Amino acid sequence: MNSDALNPKSEGSSSTLLISFLNLNILFLLILMVLVMRNVTKLVLERKRGVLGARLKTKLVTAFVAFSFVPTVILFILAWGSVSSTMNKWFSLQIEKSLEESLNVAQIYYQTSSEEVLHFARTVASGGIPGNIRNAARQKQREYKVSALWYFSRSGKELAASISNDIPAGILTRPDKDAIKKALKGEYYTVDTLKKGEVVRGLSPVRGRDSNIIGVVVVDHYIPKRLVKRMREISNSFEEFKQHQLFKTPIKLSYFLLFAMVALLIIFSATWFSFFNSMTADLKAGKAGLEEANRDLESRRQYIEIILGSVAAGVVSLDKTGKITTVNHSAEQLLEIDTSRFIGRNYREILSQEQLYLMKGLIRELNASHEDTLQKEIQLKLKGKTLTVMVSITTLKDDKGNYLGMVIVFDDLTQLIKAQRMAAWREVARRIAHEIKNPLTPIQLSAERLQKRFGDKIGDGSEVFQECTRTIVKQVEELKVLVNEFSNFARMPAANPSPNDINEIAREAIFLFKEAHKGVTFQTELDNRIPGLNLDRDQIKRALINLIDNAVAAVRENGEVRIKTFYDDDLRLARIEVADNGSGILLEDKGRLFEPYFSTKKGGTGLGLVIVNTIVSDHNGYIRVLDNEPKGTRIVIELPVK
Repeated sequence: MNSDALNPKSEGSSSTLLISFLNLNILFLLILMVLVMRNVTKLVLERKRGVLGARLKTKLVTAFVAFSFVPTVILFILAWGSVSSTMNKWFSLQIEKSLEESLNVAQIYYQTSSEEVLHFARTVASGGIPGNIRNAARQKQREYKVSALWYFSRSGKELAASISNDIPAGILTRPDKDAIKKALKGEYYTVDTLKKGEVVRGLSPVRGRDSNIIGVVVVDHYIPKRLVKRMREISNSFEEFKQHQLFKTPIKLSYFLLFAMVALLIIFSATWFSFFNSMTADLKAGKAGLEEANRDLESRRQYIEIILGSVAAGVVSLDKTGKITTVNHSAEQLLEIDTSRFIGRNYREILSQEQLYLMKGLIRELNASHEDTLQKEIQLKLKGKTLTVMVSITTLKDDKGNYLGMVIVFDDLTQLIKAQRMAAWREVARRIAHEIKNPLTPIQLSAERLQKRFGDKIGDGSEVFQECTRTIVKQVEELKVLVNEFSNFARMPAANPSPNDINEIAREAIFLFKEAHKGVTFQTELDNRIPGLNLDRDQIKRALINLIDNAVAAVRENGEVRIKTFYDDDLRLARIEVADNGSGILLEDKGRLFEPYFSTKKGGTGLGLVIVNTIVSDHNGYIRVLDNEPKGTRIVIELPVK
């Protein structure tokens, strides 16, 4: 803050606000006049037309206006007189002179302080730079009773400084180099704002014996924060007074219009009150009808939501622009989406290119059929999974046949088709096992008998004979293994659960492989918190052996297989993981791993994981195939703990 800051400055904001307020008063006054005239005109027209109750309404309006007019006029006169008297006191000449004198005192204080520090700086500078500069600075500061005195070299380096003990530590800041450079050109003063007050600072150059400038003297006069605050309040008060004085007449006019508007408002209320009863009755009837309609709509909405929530099929509705308006819980689970992110968005924005192409194809088929409904079985790819879904698309139209949108119903047939395929494969496996198993034993026995009977009697061709019979026996053994797999798959024995320790079963399964595969590292992390589980020991062990065998086959020498168990106390689930660091499984193959006769292993029958899946399902569990980090495959089995 400086002395210029104490001078009043005109601002456009006050005048703009006052003019806006004045215009608003005029506008509201005109509106009230129009409303009053409208009510009176309506009343006159109703009376001329002989509307029932018009005479009574006229008498009521006249009575209310008569009762309200006299008090309104008296109130208007008293209020206007009070406002005029108060405003005349506000803008009296005595108050203006007092504020102006106070402002002059503040300005003189700043001017005097500026002249003093500049005079002291000039006086000290005239003495040059003394030898004992620190004592000289302290002596001059105390002699002139200034807040601080500084000596600076021509380069801006501080040579000496003395700050009064009355000034709190850290309040005054040393002049910056720009101020010193400016002082080298000639003396001047400045007023700087500090954190706790202001400082009036005089700067004067120091000349040597050859009249060359060799330094700068700075003299400070500190103004406390409380004094700065008081002078600023004086300045603001005077400025506000001058602003208000300019708008004295507009302010009085605004109050006059305001009181006139209040008077007209009272008269308008009186004229309006006569219409209140009939209007209230109409409003009550309308409100009751609206509430009833809202209750009916809310009841229907809840009913529809309950129906959609209980339907097993997924339901998605679109409006005529393609925006998604409804997604039920089944659709949310089937499509694995977050409903809040899709409601209100156009389906063209959220579907992938492949899904959008499929959707457009279905819509084209629907339009080409000239029917309102289209049903079709499709293959839907979602997050690496392929689902078989029965889609039903139905167009929505109003009574006039205008298109409103469509409803899409998804029915997941994946598990049903998988179960049908499993049953068909089991029947095929049963028949194959039955047809092949019968002749295998006679073939093997015949080959072995030929070896014993004629092996030593054949001369030159004995080696060929032995090789052929051995090949027959070996191939028969391999066929028996395949037939046994078919038989096991075709008739899985029913699970016979009993209390067992899953960690103990895992140890037994691992032990069988540790001895046979010395080049593979087996790691175990078994959770001892897992309680006893009701499970078929032989079947679970068979499933683990199958998974560990696949993991061992997937890793090379020096590979790693990890078996881990974990107990989830919150979900009450026992989790078994078999992980390897092999080459892993392709994304498109993961969805087919549990299909019969599908195998990624060379020479595999494609029945091992099918049997594992069946065993886990018989125990009400769930099996998943995940990627292992940093590479390989991780099979996770989750079994419920009862």
